[in-house]
Amino acid sequence: PILERSAAGYANFTLDNEYDGIVRRVPLFSRVNGKLIPILGLEMLRVATGQNLLIKANAAGVEGVIVAKTLLPTDGYGRMWVRYSEFSNQNYIPAVDVLDGSVDPNRIAGKLALVGTSATGLKDLRSSPVNSIIPGVEVHAQMIQTILSGQHLFRGDLMRAVEWLGLAVVGVMLIVGLPLAGAR
Repeated sequence: PILERSAAGYANFTLDNEYDGIVRRVPLFSRVNGKLIPILGLEMLRVATGQNLLIKANAAGVEGVIVAKTLLPTDGYGRMWVRYSEFSNQNYIPAVDVLDGSVDPNRIAGKLALVGTSATGLKDLRSSPVNSIIPGVEVHAQMIQTILSGQHLFRGDLMRAVEWLGLAVVGVMLIVGLPLAGAR
């Protein structure tokens, strides 16, 4: 209750892996007890900008989420593709350095800071398309960086039809071409 009274917002930090265990997309909202709860990075941006979050949807599903007058493109399920960069320890400050005061306060002042763990036993290690092992908090940091840089990855609804059409064309070419070529 003490933390809830002082919290500026509520967020979810659960991430979904793809079928191969790699986190490529982040669900921007989760339904918890009938309420939509934003993912941590999105809620941090909402609180930092003082703006509301808007979900833009059509008959096909979610088109995107608007935060701070910026449209974040999503897939039809409201998941955002994260543009990952190489993992760097330069962006990390050990908590002990903050607690004992050995970190220059200007290094953190006015910035969005995430607190997380990287210990193997806590089971918050993830895989990204760029790095095989990163702390889960790094996924949230990369998501925020993607949003702030404006370098959004987007896979349009039309791409699924293009992929199926390409698969059908290659299939027909194989069905027709292999008997004509014969065994060699």
